[in-house]
Amino acid sequence: MKLLVVDDENLIARGIAHVIEQFGGPFDQVDIAYSCEGALKQMEQVRYDLVITDISMPGASGLELIKAAQGGGLCENFCILSGYSEFEYARSAIRLGVEDYLLKPVDKEKLRELLEAISKKVCARDVSRRRERDSVLTDCLFGRLEDQELGNERPLLLTVAETLFHPADPALGKKLKEYRGRGLADHVLSIHHLPVFVVFSRPCAERTLVRSLLKDSPVMFIGTAAGQPATGAQLRELYERALHAALCGHCFLGRRYMNGDALSVPRSAQGTKEFEKLLLRQLDANPTQGQMLFYRQCWRALAAKPAAGDKSAQSPYAAQMIELVEQGFDRELTLNSAARTIGLSPEYAGKLFRTEMGVSFSEYLNRYRIAKILEYMLRDPRLSFEQLAPSMGFPDLRNFYRVFKRIMQTTPGKYRDSLCPPKDGPGYDDGE
Repeated sequence: MKLLVVDDENLIARGIAHVIEQFGGPFDQVDIAYSCEGALKQMEQVRYDLVITDISMPGASGLELIKAAQGGGLCENFCILSGYSEFEYARSAIRLGVEDYLLKPVDKEKLRELLEAISKKVCARDVSRRRERDSVLTDCLFGRLEDQELGNERPLLLTVAETLFHPADPALGKKLKEYRGRGLADHVLSIHHLPVFVVFSRPCAERTLVRSLLKDSPVMFIGTAAGQPATGAQLRELYERALHAALCGHCFLGRRYMNGDALSVPRSAQGTKEFEKLLLRQLDANPTQGQMLFYRQCWRALAAKPAAGDKSAQSPYAAQMIELVEQGFDRELTLNSAARTIGLSPEYAGKLFRTEMGVSFSEYLNRYRIAKILEYMLRDPRLSFEQLAPSMGFPDLRNFYRVFKRIMQTTPGKYRDSLCPPKDGPGYDDGE
């Protein structure tokens, strides 16, 4: 975390900064400014988590600094330094939203307590915002918020890194999130229902970013795509280009990195004979049937999870029924029991749900269950359908096989075989 001390008295500013550094707490970067103007210039360059400022300084005061910084969105947390004669002035600043105040001379223990309290607040706020942002981004990537305005005003490099069919590395997620501190990424998103990470960064970081990804995970396949998405639909299109590049490299070429913008085989041709012809002509790849099935199943698994839509726009009854599915999909659940729980008749509840979601309640439930099974299969291909289906709401295996074939357009056996694509086809290797 980053902290800025602002005081026109050199000894006081340096003394406070030195004490904070000696604490060895969460504030690992402590900078100093000696005026309001100098502080604002530094705040335009560095995003500080906390600013501790003196009230009385030559020129602009500490309160003027706070107002200017808040108006420009430069910092959210401020603490005031004041003398006893400025006590009421400090109290009025608290009412304006300042976190707290410290009386001069500064008491070390009070300073320590203040920093600990603010750091906890900042961490809790950041976690909450990160979860909210992850939720919005995930919904955009999977087509649930197509009209979402992103407010993006600069080019974006979106990198998809997938580790399909390899044991999960529990440390990988932490490694990737450290990329933010190294300037390689603005944000790292973990796709919970697939072994996929999405890295948001600037196009100029592509070469260094890819090199770092390949170094940190020897089983990772990477695809990139650049653009300036303004809506959720445009972000989804960028994600599909990057994922298509990663899977083409993985499934057909054994190539661990591909640039989706340079890839001359569009995903829109997928599933057609033209797709195979383009692979052969443009990439010199002649895929086997197993490799084509492998590629297609990755996309089907990606699309299998039903989109819940914008819950804020749904009726409260439909939202409750979706919540019942998410919490009780692994148990016996029917339209009748769901309707009874929310206090509606089955006929009305079923009609309302179909109107809201575009599919029946039972179809939504079956798709959700299949998606959860595929999630576990993609994470660990050693699992069998016989193991997973009964624990995911399909106690009758015959019924599970019928539902699976209808939704996935292939049999469970063929899908299971596709999770271990043949290595004798051209272009495939273990990812080395």
